[in-house]
Amino acid sequence: MKREFVLDNQLVTQAEHVFQQLGISSNNAVTQFYQAVVEFGGLPFGSKTSDDSDIESKIRQDLADIPAVDLNQSEEARREFFDED
Repeated sequence: MKREFVLDNQLVTQAEHVFQQLGISSNNAVTQFYQAVVEFGGLPFGSKTSDDSDIESKIRQDLADIPAVDLNQSEEARREFFDED
């Protein structure tokens, strides 16, 4: 499928230099980028779909539900946590 993009000439020149050093074509680099977007479910360098943020929120919520013991509060709490007699 043919696609056309408008890109900054200097950016294209710099990127093509990097692709040349990597031994890949611009077409191959763009194909790899598209594959990474599909694999990551978003941009492979930070931005993600809302599904990922929902998962992260669920993990944070689950972690918040895990009871925590302040081991600095007392020697007794430390011994109890480590089951020391």
